[in-house]
Amino acid sequence: MGIFGLFLAHLVAANQIYDKVCFGGMKIILILLCCCFFVARVHGKKDGFELECKSVAKCIYSTKQECDKMWPLDNSGTVYMYKSKEVFNGKTYSRFFHVFVPKEVKEQSAPLVIYLHGGYVNGLIAMGNFRLDKYSTGQQETWGKNTASCKYFYESRKSNGYKDLHGNLCEPTQMKTDAPTGFVIVYPSGLVDSGGDTSLYPSPLATELLSGRGYHWEDGRSPSPGWGIDRKKNNNPNDPLQYRDDVGFINHIIETLINEKSTSMPKIEKVIVGGTSNGGLMTQRVGCHVGDPKYPGLGMITALMVNVAAGMSNNVYKGLLGRARCNPQKSMRVIYTSGAGTPTPDCKQYGCKSPTTDGDGIVPIGTAGKLHNLYSPALGALASHNESMHTFLSANIKLLQKKTKFNWPEKSVEKLGSFATITKFNFKNMEFANVASFVTNPGFHMNNGFGGDFNIFETMLKFALDFDVVDSTNLKSSSERILKSECCSPAKECPPPPTNWALVGGILGVFGTCLVCCGCCFYFGRRYIILEDIYARERNMGKRHIELDSKSDVPLDQYIPPHLNYDQLVIGGHW
Repeated sequence: MGIFGLFLAHLVAANQIYDKVCFGGMKIILILLCCCFFVARVHGKKDGFELECKSVAKCIYSTKQECDKMWPLDNSGTVYMYKSKEVFNGKTYSRFFHVFVPKEVKEQSAPLVIYLHGGYVNGLIAMGNFRLDKYSTGQQETWGKNTASCKYFYESRKSNGYKDLHGNLCEPTQMKTDAPTGFVIVYPSGLVDSGGDTSLYPSPLATELLSGRGYHWEDGRSPSPGWGIDRKKNNNPNDPLQYRDDVGFINHIIETLINEKSTSMPKIEKVIVGGTSNGGLMTQRVGCHVGDPKYPGLGMITALMVNVAAGMSNNVYKGLLGRARCNPQKSMRVIYTSGAGTPTPDCKQYGCKSPTTDGDGIVPIGTAGKLHNLYSPALGALASHNESMHTFLSANIKLLQKKTKFNWPEKSVEKLGSFATITKFNFKNMEFANVASFVTNPGFHMNNGFGGDFNIFETMLKFALDFDVVDSTNLKSSSERILKSECCSPAKECPPPPTNWALVGGILGVFGTCLVCCGCCFYFGRRYIILEDIYARERNMGKRHIELDSKSDVPLDQYIPPHLNYDQLVIGGHW
Protein backbone atom coordinates (compact mmCIF):
# COMPACT_ATOMS: atom_id res chain seq x y z
CA MET A 1 0.00 0.00 0.00
CA GLY A 2 2.75 2.39 0.81
CA ILE A 3 4.50 1.79 -2.47
CA PHE A 4 1.25 2.17 -4.42
CA GLY A 5 0.44 5.45 -2.63
CA LEU A 6 3.92 6.77 -3.30
CA PHE A 7 3.47 5.89 -6.97
CA LEU A 8 0.14 7.76 -7.11
CA ALA A 9 1.66 10.79 -5.45
CA HIS A 10 4.47 10.92 -8.00
CA LEU A 11 1.95 10.49 -10.82
CA VAL A 12 -0.20 13.38 -9.58
CA ALA A 13 2.86 15.58 -9.17
CA ALA A 14 4.03 14.72 -12.68
CA ASN A 15 0.61 15.57 -14.09
CA GLN A 16 0.62 18.89 -12.31
CA ILE A 17 4.05 19.71 -13.68
CA TYR A 18 2.92 18.63 -17.13
CA ASP A 19 -0.20 20.81 -16.89
CA LYS A 20 1.85 23.82 -15.82
CA VAL A 21 4.39 23.32 -18.58
CA CYS A 22 1.70 22.66 -21.17
CA PHE A 23 -0.52 25.61 -20.28
CA GLY A 24 2.49 27.89 -19.75
CA GLY A 25 3.82 26.93 -23.15
CA MET A 26 0.43 27.56 -24.74
CA LYS A 27 0.30 31.02 -23.15
CA ILE A 28 3.72 31.88 -24.50
CA ILE A 29 2.76 30.64 -27.95
CA LEU A 30 -0.46 32.70 -27.89
CA ILE A 31 1.44 35.82 -26.81
CA LEU A 32 3.98 35.31 -29.59
CA LEU A 33 1.22 34.80 -32.13
CA CYS A 34 -0.50 38.03 -31.02
CA CYS A 35 2.78 39.94 -31.24
CA CYS A 36 3.47 38.54 -34.70
CA PHE A 37 -0.05 39.48 -35.80
CA PHE A 38 0.35 43.01 -34.48
CA VAL A 39 3.77 43.45 -36.10
CA ALA A 40 2.47 42.09 -39.39
CA ARG A 41 -0.54 44.38 -39.13
CA VAL A 42 1.61 47.46 -38.59
CA HIS A 43 4.42 46.67 -40.97
CA GLY A 44 2.09 45.14 -43.52
CA LYS A 45 0.87 48.62 -44.37
CA LYS A 46 3.11 49.80 -47.15
CA ASP A 47 3.98 53.49 -47.09
CA GLY A 48 2.39 55.38 -49.95
CA PHE A 49 -0.76 56.99 -51.28
CA GLU A 50 -4.02 55.71 -52.69
CA LEU A 51 -6.80 57.76 -54.32
CA GLU A 52 -10.12 57.09 -52.58
CA CYS A 53 -12.71 59.36 -54.16
CA LYS A 54 -13.47 62.49 -56.15
CA SER A 55 -16.52 64.75 -56.28
CA VAL A 56 -17.65 68.13 -57.59
CA ALA A 57 -17.21 70.73 -54.84
CA LYS A 58 -19.78 73.48 -54.43
CA CYS A 59 -19.19 76.78 -52.64
CA ILE A 60 -18.81 76.14 -48.93
CA TYR A 61 -19.62 79.69 -47.81
CA SER A 62 -23.02 80.67 -46.47
CA THR A 63 -23.77 83.82 -48.49
CA LYS A 64 -23.61 84.71 -52.18
CA GLN A 65 -21.37 87.66 -51.35
CA GLU A 66 -18.82 85.36 -49.69
CA CYS A 67 -19.02 82.88 -52.57
CA ASP A 68 -18.38 85.61 -55.16
CA LYS A 69 -15.38 86.81 -53.16
CA MET A 70 -13.84 83.48 -52.10
CA TRP A 71 -14.94 80.89 -54.70
CA PRO A 72 -14.56 80.58 -58.50
CA LEU A 73 -17.65 81.63 -60.45
CA ASP A 74 -19.85 78.74 -61.55
CA ASN A 75 -19.67 79.77 -65.21
CA SER A 76 -15.85 80.02 -65.17
CA GLY A 77 -15.07 76.37 -64.47
CA THR A 78 -15.49 73.50 -62.00
CA VAL A 79 -13.94 72.79 -58.61
CA TYR A 80 -13.31 69.13 -57.75
CA MET A 81 -12.38 67.70 -54.36
CA TYR A 82 -10.09 64.65 -54.22
CA LYS A 83 -9.62 62.51 -51.14
CA SER A 84 -6.64 60.15 -50.81
CA LYS A 85 -5.24 57.85 -48.16
CA GLU A 86 -1.64 58.11 -46.97
CA VAL A 87 0.13 55.37 -45.04
CA PHE A 88 3.29 56.58 -43.29
CA ASN A 89 5.24 54.56 -40.72
CA GLY A 90 2.24 52.33 -40.07
CA LYS A 91 -0.22 55.18 -39.54
CA THR A 92 -3.02 56.10 -41.94
CA TYR A 93 -4.12 59.66 -42.74
CA SER A 94 -6.74 61.19 -45.02
CA ARG A 95 -5.34 63.75 -47.47
CA PHE A 96 -7.29 66.28 -49.55
CA PHE A 97 -6.68 68.48 -52.58
CA HIS A 98 -9.01 70.72 -54.56
CA VAL A 99 -8.65 71.21 -58.31
CA PHE A 100 -10.07 74.07 -60.40
CA VAL A 101 -10.48 73.26 -64.11
CA PRO A 102 -11.31 76.30 -66.29
CA LYS A 103 -14.22 75.80 -68.62
CA GLU A 104 -12.13 76.61 -71.72
CA VAL A 105 -9.42 73.96 -71.20
CA LYS A 106 -11.50 70.81 -70.74
CA GLU A 107 -10.66 68.10 -73.30
CA GLN A 108 -7.55 70.06 -74.28
CA SER A 109 -4.00 70.27 -72.92
CA ALA A 110 -2.96 72.74 -70.23
CA PRO A 111 -0.26 73.50 -67.63
CA LEU A 112 -0.89 72.45 -64.04
CA VAL A 113 -0.17 74.94 -61.23
CA ILE A 114 0.02 73.47 -57.71
CA TYR A 115 -0.10 76.19 -55.06
CA LEU A 116 0.71 75.38 -51.42
CA HIS A 117 -0.86 77.33 -48.56
CA GLY A 118 0.95 78.87 -45.60
CA GLY A 119 1.00 77.52 -42.05
CA TYR A 120 -2.21 77.06 -40.03
CA VAL A 121 -4.61 77.49 -43.00
CA ASN A 122 -5.64 74.89 -45.62
CA GLY A 123 -6.04 74.64 -49.39
CA LEU A 124 -9.61 75.93 -49.44
CA ILE A 125 -8.61 79.06 -47.54
CA ALA A 126 -5.69 79.59 -49.95
CA MET A 127 -8.09 79.30 -52.88
CA GLY A 128 -10.18 82.12 -51.42
CA ASN A 129 -7.21 84.29 -50.49
CA PHE A 130 -5.13 84.06 -53.66
CA ARG A 131 -7.83 83.58 -56.36
CA LEU A 132 -5.48 82.22 -59.02
CA ASP A 133 -8.62 81.18 -60.90
CA LYS A 134 -9.12 84.82 -61.91
CA TYR A 135 -5.80 84.78 -63.76
CA SER A 136 -6.45 81.37 -65.30
CA THR A 137 -9.85 82.38 -66.69
CA GLY A 138 -8.73 85.82 -67.94
CA GLN A 139 -10.67 87.85 -65.36
CA GLN A 140 -7.34 89.20 -64.02
CA GLU A 141 -6.97 91.58 -61.06
CA THR A 142 -6.37 95.28 -60.43
CA TRP A 143 -3.69 96.67 -58.14
CA GLY A 144 -2.26 100.05 -57.11
CA LYS A 145 1.14 101.02 -58.51
CA ASN A 146 3.57 103.38 -56.80
CA THR A 147 4.25 106.80 -58.27
CA ALA A 148 6.59 109.58 -57.15
CA SER A 149 3.71 111.32 -55.37
CA CYS A 150 1.77 108.32 -54.03
CA LYS A 151 3.54 105.31 -52.49
CA TYR A 152 2.52 102.17 -50.67
CA PHE A 153 2.94 101.81 -46.89
CA TYR A 154 2.34 98.92 -44.53
CA GLU A 155 2.09 99.09 -40.74
CA SER A 156 -0.23 96.18 -40.02
CA ARG A 157 -3.05 94.21 -41.63
CA LYS A 158 -5.47 96.94 -40.60
CA SER A 159 -3.18 99.87 -41.33
CA ASN A 160 -1.83 99.88 -44.88
CA GLY A 161 -2.46 101.69 -48.13
CA TYR A 162 -0.92 104.59 -50.03
CA LYS A 163 0.35 108.00 -48.81
CA ASP A 164 1.50 111.15 -50.59
CA LEU A 165 4.64 113.15 -49.87
CA HIS A 166 2.89 114.93 -46.96
CA GLY A 167 1.81 111.70 -45.24
CA ASN A 168 -1.81 111.94 -46.31
CA LEU A 169 -3.72 109.01 -47.79
CA CYS A 170 -3.88 109.05 -51.59
CA GLU A 171 -5.28 107.05 -54.50
CA PRO A 172 -2.63 105.14 -56.47
CA THR A 173 -2.56 104.57 -60.21
CA GLN A 174 -4.68 101.49 -60.91
CA MET A 175 -3.13 98.75 -63.01
CA LYS A 176 -4.74 95.61 -64.48
CA THR A 177 -2.76 92.39 -64.53
CA ASP A 178 -1.89 90.58 -67.74
CA ALA A 179 -0.97 87.14 -66.40
CA PRO A 180 -1.00 83.92 -68.47
CA THR A 181 -4.35 82.14 -68.71
CA GLY A 182 -5.68 78.65 -69.35
CA PHE A 183 -4.04 76.60 -66.61
CA VAL A 184 -5.45 74.07 -64.14
CA ILE A 185 -4.97 74.96 -60.45
CA VAL A 186 -4.50 72.58 -57.51
CA TYR A 187 -4.88 73.69 -53.90
CA PRO A 188 -3.68 70.82 -51.68
CA SER A 189 -4.13 70.85 -47.91
CA GLY A 190 -1.23 69.99 -45.63
CA LEU A 191 -1.77 67.47 -42.88
CA VAL A 192 -3.89 68.70 -39.99
CA ASP A 193 -1.76 69.40 -36.92
CA SER A 194 -1.12 66.79 -34.24
CA GLY A 195 -4.28 65.71 -32.44
CA GLY A 196 -6.64 66.71 -35.26
CA ASP A 197 -9.01 64.32 -37.03
CA THR A 198 -7.58 63.91 -40.52
CA SER A 199 -10.81 62.41 -41.90
CA LEU A 200 -12.67 65.74 -41.65
CA TYR A 201 -12.91 67.71 -44.89
CA PRO A 202 -11.07 71.07 -45.00
CA SER A 203 -13.33 73.98 -44.02
CA PRO A 204 -13.37 77.81 -44.09
CA LEU A 205 -11.13 79.68 -41.68
CA ALA A 206 -13.83 80.49 -39.11
CA THR A 207 -14.87 76.84 -38.87
CA GLU A 208 -11.28 75.66 -38.50
CA LEU A 209 -10.59 78.25 -35.79
CA LEU A 210 -13.66 77.16 -33.83
CA SER A 211 -12.46 73.56 -34.10
CA GLY A 212 -8.91 74.53 -33.07
CA ARG A 213 -7.48 72.97 -36.24
CA GLY A 214 -4.38 74.08 -38.13
CA TYR A 215 -2.47 72.65 -41.11
CA HIS A 216 1.23 72.52 -41.98
CA TRP A 217 3.62 71.08 -44.54
CA GLU A 218 6.57 68.83 -43.68
CA ASP A 219 8.99 71.36 -45.21
CA GLY A 220 12.14 69.87 -43.69
CA ARG A 221 12.40 71.89 -40.48
CA SER A 222 12.85 70.31 -37.08
CA PRO A 223 10.83 69.90 -35.01
CA SER A 224 8.18 68.95 -37.56
CA PRO A 225 5.83 71.92 -38.24
CA GLY A 226 2.53 71.36 -36.45
CA TRP A 227 3.74 68.14 -34.83
CA GLY A 228 6.74 69.09 -32.68
CA ILE A 229 5.83 68.44 -29.04
CA ASP A 230 5.73 71.49 -26.76
CA ARG A 231 7.70 73.42 -29.37
CA LYS A 232 7.01 76.85 -27.84
CA LYS A 233 8.35 76.13 -24.35
CA ASN A 234 10.74 73.29 -25.02
CA ASN A 235 11.85 73.56 -28.65
CA ASN A 236 14.17 70.77 -29.81
CA PRO A 237 15.90 71.80 -33.06
CA ASN A 238 17.52 68.35 -33.27
CA ASP A 239 14.25 66.41 -33.30
CA PRO A 240 14.60 64.08 -36.33
CA LEU A 241 11.00 62.85 -36.46
CA GLN A 242 8.85 63.32 -39.57
CA TYR A 243 5.16 62.47 -39.57
CA ARG A 244 4.14 62.37 -43.25
CA ASP A 245 5.64 62.35 -46.74
CA ASP A 246 4.52 65.65 -48.26
CA VAL A 247 6.97 65.37 -51.15
CA GLY A 248 5.25 62.08 -51.92
CA PHE A 249 1.86 63.79 -51.62
CA ILE A 250 2.73 66.32 -54.34
CA ASN A 251 4.07 63.46 -56.47
CA HIS A 252 0.79 61.57 -55.89
CA ILE A 253 -1.27 64.60 -57.00
CA ILE A 254 0.69 64.91 -60.26
CA GLU A 255 0.47 61.18 -61.00
CA THR A 256 -3.26 61.12 -60.19
CA LEU A 257 -4.15 64.00 -62.52
CA ILE A 258 -1.92 62.84 -65.38
CA ASN A 259 -3.45 59.35 -65.19
CA GLU A 260 -7.03 60.58 -64.89
CA LYS A 261 -9.04 59.31 -67.83
CA SER A 262 -12.08 61.59 -67.87
CA THR A 263 -13.38 64.45 -69.96
CA SER A 264 -13.25 66.73 -66.93
CA MET A 265 -9.44 66.82 -66.86
CA PRO A 266 -7.28 68.09 -69.75
CA LYS A 267 -3.96 66.55 -70.70
CA ILE A 268 -1.23 67.96 -68.43
CA GLU A 269 1.57 69.66 -70.42
CA LYS A 270 3.86 70.66 -67.55
CA VAL A 271 3.70 71.33 -63.82
CA ILE A 272 4.52 74.47 -61.81
CA VAL A 273 4.72 74.28 -58.01
CA GLY A 274 4.46 77.39 -55.87
CA GLY A 275 3.66 78.36 -52.32
CA THR A 276 3.54 81.05 -49.66
CA SER A 277 5.43 80.98 -46.33
CA ASN A 278 5.30 77.36 -45.02
CA GLY A 279 4.09 76.46 -48.54
CA GLY A 280 7.08 78.33 -50.04
CA LEU A 281 9.49 76.34 -47.87
CA MET A 282 7.72 73.16 -48.96
CA THR A 283 7.98 74.26 -52.61
CA GLN A 284 11.76 74.39 -52.26
CA ARG A 285 11.85 70.92 -50.69
CA VAL A 286 9.75 69.55 -53.56
CA GLY A 287 12.10 71.23 -56.06
CA CYS A 288 15.08 69.53 -54.43
CA HIS A 289 13.58 66.13 -55.38
CA VAL A 290 12.81 66.92 -59.03
CA GLY A 291 14.32 64.09 -61.07
CA ASP A 292 14.42 61.75 -58.04
CA PRO A 293 13.44 58.22 -59.25
CA LYS A 294 11.51 57.74 -56.00
CA TYR A 295 9.08 60.48 -57.12
CA PRO A 296 8.61 60.10 -60.91
CA GLY A 297 5.72 62.60 -61.04
CA LEU A 298 8.02 65.45 -59.99
CA GLY A 299 9.86 65.06 -63.29
CA MET A 300 7.00 67.03 -64.88
CA ILE A 301 7.90 70.16 -62.86
CA THR A 302 9.38 72.97 -64.97
CA ALA A 303 9.26 75.92 -62.52
CA LEU A 304 9.07 76.86 -58.85
CA MET A 305 7.37 79.99 -57.43
CA VAL A 306 8.52 80.81 -53.88
CA ASN A 307 6.70 83.58 -52.02
CA VAL A 308 7.86 85.02 -48.63
CA ALA A 309 10.05 81.97 -47.97
CA ALA A 310 13.48 83.42 -48.72
CA GLY A 311 15.53 80.45 -47.49
CA MET A 312 15.02 76.68 -47.43
CA SER A 313 15.21 74.52 -44.32
CA ASN A 314 18.82 74.06 -43.20
CA ASN A 315 18.13 70.32 -42.83
CA VAL A 316 17.24 70.14 -46.53
CA TYR A 317 20.08 72.44 -47.54
CA LYS A 318 22.70 70.29 -45.79
CA GLY A 319 20.96 66.91 -45.64
CA LEU A 320 20.57 66.64 -41.86
CA LEU A 321 18.33 64.65 -39.49
CA GLY A 322 17.08 62.19 -42.08
CA ARG A 323 16.20 64.80 -44.71
CA ALA A 324 17.72 64.25 -48.15
CA ARG A 325 20.20 66.94 -49.19
CA CYS A 326 18.89 69.32 -51.84
CA ASN A 327 20.07 67.92 -55.16
CA PRO A 328 17.74 68.54 -58.14
CA GLN A 329 18.34 66.18 -61.06
CA LYS A 330 16.54 68.31 -63.63
CA SER A 331 16.89 71.98 -64.61
CA MET A 332 13.95 74.30 -63.94
CA ARG A 333 13.01 77.94 -63.55
CA VAL A 334 12.92 79.34 -60.02
CA ILE A 335 11.53 82.70 -58.86
CA TYR A 336 11.59 84.15 -55.34
CA THR A 337 9.44 87.08 -54.17
CA SER A 338 10.54 88.11 -50.68
CA GLY A 339 10.44 90.93 -48.17
CA ALA A 340 13.43 92.51 -46.41
CA GLY A 341 14.33 95.53 -44.30
CA THR A 342 12.12 94.49 -41.38
CA PRO A 343 13.83 93.50 -38.08
CA THR A 344 13.07 89.80 -37.62
CA PRO A 345 13.61 88.06 -34.24
CA ASP A 346 16.21 85.32 -34.62
CA CYS A 347 15.76 82.96 -31.67
CA LYS A 348 15.51 79.24 -30.92
CA GLN A 349 12.49 79.87 -28.69
CA TYR A 350 9.35 81.58 -29.97
CA GLY A 351 8.26 84.84 -28.35
CA CYS A 352 11.61 86.60 -28.03
CA LYS A 353 12.25 90.14 -29.30
CA SER A 354 16.02 90.01 -29.76
CA PRO A 355 18.45 89.41 -31.32
CA THR A 356 17.09 90.36 -34.72
CA THR A 357 18.23 89.91 -38.30
CA ASP A 358 17.14 91.25 -41.67
CA GLY A 359 13.95 89.73 -43.04
CA ASP A 360 10.21 90.26 -43.49
CA GLY A 361 9.30 90.07 -39.79
CA ILE A 362 8.89 86.28 -39.81
CA VAL A 363 11.23 84.77 -42.41
CA PRO A 364 14.87 85.98 -42.39
CA ILE A 365 16.79 86.88 -45.53
CA GLY A 366 19.89 85.71 -43.71
CA THR A 367 23.64 85.90 -44.29
CA ALA A 368 25.58 83.24 -46.20
CA GLY A 369 27.35 80.84 -43.88
CA LYS A 370 25.08 81.59 -40.91
CA LEU A 371 21.94 79.91 -39.61
CA HIS A 372 18.84 81.99 -38.88
CA ASN A 373 15.60 80.95 -37.22
CA LEU A 374 12.13 81.42 -38.63
CA TYR A 375 10.04 83.50 -36.21
CA SER A 376 6.79 81.58 -35.73
CA PRO A 377 5.52 78.97 -33.25
CA ALA A 378 6.72 76.30 -35.73
CA LEU A 379 10.29 77.70 -35.54
CA GLY A 380 13.13 75.96 -37.45
CA ALA A 381 16.56 76.94 -38.78
CA LEU A 382 16.86 78.20 -42.37
CA ALA A 383 19.71 78.61 -44.82
CA SER A 384 20.18 82.13 -46.18
CA HIS A 385 18.33 83.43 -49.24
CA ASN A 386 21.51 83.58 -51.36
CA GLU A 387 22.53 80.04 -50.43
CA SER A 388 19.07 78.67 -51.19
CA MET A 389 18.77 80.47 -54.53
CA HIS A 390 22.29 79.43 -55.58
CA THR A 391 21.51 75.79 -54.77
CA PHE A 392 19.02 75.74 -57.65
CA LEU A 393 21.24 77.92 -59.85
CA SER A 394 24.26 75.64 -59.30
CA ALA A 395 22.17 72.56 -60.06
CA ASN A 396 21.01 74.13 -63.34
CA ILE A 397 24.60 74.99 -64.29
CA LYS A 398 25.84 71.49 -63.46
CA LEU A 399 23.07 69.85 -65.50
CA LEU A 400 23.35 72.19 -68.49
CA GLN A 401 27.13 71.98 -68.72
CA LYS A 402 26.64 68.55 -70.26
CA LYS A 403 25.00 70.17 -73.28
CA THR A 404 27.08 71.27 -76.28
CA LYS A 405 25.74 74.84 -76.47
CA PHE A 406 26.14 75.74 -72.80
CA ASN A 407 26.57 79.40 -71.86
CA TRP A 408 27.24 80.65 -68.36
CA PRO A 409 24.31 82.63 -66.97
CA GLU A 410 24.41 86.41 -67.11
CA LYS A 411 23.77 88.12 -63.78
CA SER A 412 21.92 91.43 -63.60
CA VAL A 413 20.74 93.56 -60.67
CA GLU A 414 18.24 96.36 -61.19
CA LYS A 415 15.84 98.54 -59.24
CA LEU A 416 12.13 98.24 -59.87
CA GLY A 417 9.97 101.16 -58.78
CA SER A 418 10.36 102.59 -55.29
CA PHE A 419 11.19 99.57 -53.11
CA ALA A 420 12.01 96.46 -55.18
CA THR A 421 15.34 95.04 -56.37
CA ILE A 422 15.52 92.29 -59.00
CA THR A 423 18.45 89.89 -59.25
CA LYS A 424 18.38 87.70 -62.38
CA PHE A 425 20.50 84.86 -63.73
CA ASN A 426 19.67 84.37 -67.41
CA PHE A 427 20.87 81.46 -69.54
CA LYS A 428 21.18 82.41 -73.20
CA ASN A 429 19.14 80.06 -75.41
CA MET A 430 18.26 78.05 -72.31
CA GLU A 431 15.64 80.29 -70.72
CA PHE A 432 13.98 77.29 -69.08
CA ALA A 433 16.77 77.39 -66.45
CA ASN A 434 16.61 81.09 -65.47
CA VAL A 435 16.60 82.02 -61.78
CA ALA A 436 15.29 85.34 -60.39
CA SER A 437 14.79 87.04 -57.03
CA PHE A 438 12.44 89.99 -56.40
CA VAL A 439 13.14 91.55 -52.98
CA THR A 440 10.95 94.36 -51.62
CA ASN A 441 12.58 96.60 -48.99
CA PRO A 442 10.80 97.33 -46.76
CA GLY A 443 8.72 94.21 -47.30
CA PHE A 444 6.45 92.40 -44.86
CA HIS A 445 5.46 88.79 -44.47
CA MET A 446 1.79 89.28 -43.70
CA ASN A 447 1.03 90.99 -47.03
CA ASN A 448 3.08 88.47 -49.07
CA GLY A 449 5.91 90.97 -49.56
CA PHE A 450 3.82 93.33 -51.70
CA GLY A 451 5.26 96.85 -51.93
CA GLY A 452 3.33 98.56 -54.72
CA ASP A 453 6.02 98.09 -57.41
CA PHE A 454 4.73 94.88 -59.01
CA ASN A 455 1.87 92.41 -58.64
CA ILE A 456 3.18 89.29 -56.89
CA PHE A 457 1.11 86.63 -58.65
CA GLU A 458 1.20 88.20 -62.09
CA THR A 459 5.01 88.35 -61.87
CA MET A 460 5.40 84.76 -60.64
CA LEU A 461 2.95 83.31 -63.19
CA LYS A 462 4.57 85.15 -66.10
CA PHE A 463 8.03 83.96 -65.07
CA ALA A 464 6.87 80.36 -64.57
CA LEU A 465 4.60 79.99 -67.62
CA ASP A 466 5.66 82.46 -70.34
CA PHE A 467 8.63 80.65 -71.82
CA ASP A 468 9.31 77.80 -74.24
CA VAL A 469 10.30 74.53 -72.63
CA VAL A 470 13.25 73.71 -74.88
CA ASP A 471 14.15 70.61 -72.86
CA SER A 472 10.82 68.96 -73.73
CA THR A 473 12.25 65.43 -74.08
CA ASN A 474 12.51 65.12 -70.29
CA LEU A 475 8.86 66.12 -69.91
CA LYS A 476 7.72 63.60 -72.49
CA SER A 477 9.67 60.75 -70.92
CA SER A 478 8.41 61.68 -67.43
CA SER A 479 4.81 61.74 -68.64
CA GLU A 480 5.19 58.38 -70.35
CA ARG A 481 6.67 56.78 -67.22
CA ILE A 482 3.75 58.06 -65.13
CA LEU A 483 1.15 56.78 -67.62
CA LYS A 484 2.78 53.33 -67.67
CA SER A 485 2.98 53.14 -63.89
CA GLU A 486 -0.79 52.66 -63.46
CA CYS A 487 -0.51 54.36 -60.11
CA CYS A 488 -4.06 55.34 -59.62
CA SER A 489 -7.36 53.46 -59.61
CA PRO A 490 -10.49 55.20 -60.98
CA ALA A 491 -11.96 57.61 -58.45
CA LYS A 492 -15.29 56.87 -56.77
CA GLU A 493 -17.78 59.57 -55.76
CA CYS A 494 -16.93 61.04 -52.36
CA PRO A 495 -19.65 60.73 -49.69
CA PRO A 496 -21.02 63.82 -47.91
CA PRO A 497 -18.57 65.24 -45.35
CA PRO A 498 -18.73 63.60 -41.91
CA THR A 499 -20.14 65.55 -38.99
CA ASN A 500 -17.51 67.56 -37.17
CA TRP A 501 -18.64 66.73 -33.64
CA ALA A 502 -15.83 68.79 -32.13
CA LEU A 503 -17.21 71.84 -33.96
CA VAL A 504 -20.79 71.00 -32.98
CA GLY A 505 -19.71 70.60 -29.37
CA GLY A 506 -17.80 73.87 -29.53
CA ILE A 507 -20.79 75.76 -30.95
CA LEU A 508 -23.16 74.24 -28.38
CA GLY A 509 -20.66 75.05 -25.65
CA VAL A 510 -20.39 78.68 -26.76
CA PHE A 511 -24.18 78.94 -27.10
CA GLY A 512 -24.73 77.36 -23.67
CA THR A 513 -22.16 79.67 -22.07
CA CYS A 514 -23.78 82.72 -23.65
CA LEU A 515 -27.20 81.52 -22.51
CA VAL A 516 -26.03 81.04 -18.92
CA CYS A 517 -24.24 84.42 -18.92
CA CYS A 518 -27.29 86.21 -20.33
CA GLY A 519 -29.55 84.47 -17.82
CA CYS A 520 -27.27 85.43 -14.94
CA CYS A 521 -27.03 89.02 -16.17
CA PHE A 522 -30.81 89.23 -16.47
CA TYR A 523 -31.45 87.64 -13.07
CA PHE A 524 -28.86 89.57 -11.10
CA GLY A 525 -29.58 92.74 -13.06
CA ARG A 526 -33.24 92.56 -12.08
CA ARG A 527 -32.28 91.83 -8.48
CA TYR A 528 -29.95 94.83 -8.50
CA ILE A 529 -32.66 97.16 -9.85
CA ILE A 530 -35.21 95.94 -7.28
CA LEU A 531 -32.77 96.21 -4.38
CA GLU A 532 -31.60 99.62 -5.53
CA ASP A 533 -35.21 100.75 -5.64
CA ILE A 534 -35.80 99.39 -2.14
CA TYR A 535 -32.69 101.07 -0.75
CA ALA A 536 -33.66 104.35 -2.38
CA ARG A 537 -37.08 104.24 -0.77
CA GLU A 538 -35.60 103.36 2.62
CA ARG A 539 -33.29 106.33 2.35
CA ASN A 540 -36.26 108.55 1.62
CA MET A 541 -37.99 107.29 4.74
CA GLY A 542 -35.39 108.95 6.91
CA LYS A 543 -35.66 112.23 5.10
CA ARG A 544 -39.36 112.68 4.69
CA HIS A 545 -42.24 112.48 7.11
CA ILE A 546 -45.84 112.34 6.10
CA GLU A 547 -48.62 112.83 8.64
CA LEU A 548 -51.02 109.97 8.36
CA ASP A 549 -54.64 109.83 9.22
CA SER A 550 -55.02 109.32 12.96
CA LYS A 551 -57.50 106.49 12.27
CA SER A 552 -54.90 104.58 10.29
CA ASP A 553 -53.32 101.50 11.80
CA VAL A 554 -50.08 102.35 10.05
CA PRO A 555 -47.30 103.72 12.28
CA LEU A 556 -46.80 107.44 11.92
CA ASP A 557 -43.07 107.05 11.15
CA GLN A 558 -43.73 104.73 8.14
CA TYR A 559 -43.17 106.43 4.79
CA ILE A 560 -45.71 105.61 2.04
CA PRO A 561 -44.59 106.41 -1.52
CA PRO A 562 -47.03 108.74 -3.25
CA HIS A 563 -47.89 106.29 -6.07
CA LEU A 564 -48.86 103.41 -3.70
CA ASN A 565 -52.09 102.92 -1.78
CA TYR A 566 -52.43 101.44 1.68
CA ASP A 567 -53.29 97.97 0.39
CA GLN A 568 -49.92 97.70 -1.41
CA LEU A 569 -47.88 98.55 1.66
CA VAL A 570 -46.02 95.81 3.48
CA ILE A 571 -45.18 96.79 7.03
CA GLY A 572 -41.42 96.99 7.41
CA GLY A 573 -40.71 98.74 4.13
CA HIS A 574 -40.01 95.63 1.92
CA TRP A 575 -41.96 94.54 -1.17
